[in-house]
Amino acid sequence: TLCRLMKEHIIPFSSFERILVRTSAGNNVHVFLSINAGIAALLWGEECGYDGWQEVVSQTREICIKYLAHACDENGFGYEGTGYVHEMLAAVTLFAFLHKQSGHGDIFKDAPRLRKTGHATVMYLLPDRSSLLNAGDLGLASPTGLAWLLILAREYDDSILRGFWHEFEGPPIFFRRYREPDTATRVKRLSHLMLAFLFWDAEAEATAVAEAGLPLTQYSPGTELSH
Repeated sequence: TLCRLMKEHIIPFSSFERILVRTSAGNNVHVFLSINAGIAALLWGEECGYDGWQEVVSQTREICIKYLAHACDENGFGYEGTGYVHEMLAAVTLFAFLHKQSGHGDIFKDAPRLRKTGHATVMYLLPDRSSLLNAGDLGLASPTGLAWLLILAREYDDSILRGFWHEFEGPPIFFRRYREPDTATRVKRLSHLMLAFLFWDAEAEATAVAEAGLPLTQYSPGTELSH
């Protein structure tokens, strides 16, 4: 049943032909659908007998690299601020991890801007650690959508991202600001909690944000963002 679901619905449910990533939000849905299809192709494509699953994986890799090149500026700041871009980066980073783990190539190495998106996120943090800067569409007071930073911390052995995680989010079983009264939203966020649990490393080196050496003020010419 699972293989039939993957073969007949999930892997074909992509929008490769409609994606032309620039700096707007217009293609987020198509990019997200295609990354989901790519993840399904990586995990179940061969087993379910989907013809051309390797091409789906290859196309998804290109989509992820294009997204990083056109949806984030050279300093790693997303053109959609701290809301939608982080949802997209979560999908890109998860695919990159699975892509590397399955031996298909290293997007983390091929697209070094991905690491910069993590440091840009740290620079969005308000001094009182209460939230991220409201840049673009919305800010981010809830930490539950940032589990992808733990994947970056692992892949790049980045103690700054771990330090940010400790200060803003804490252990995955204790998210300090985890308050989701709406059932549908709560279920969605649980997936991020599980991802955080899988990549949490309490013993790895962590650098406090105040000691990270990142600039206290930032101007990013791509997004024309100053803060």
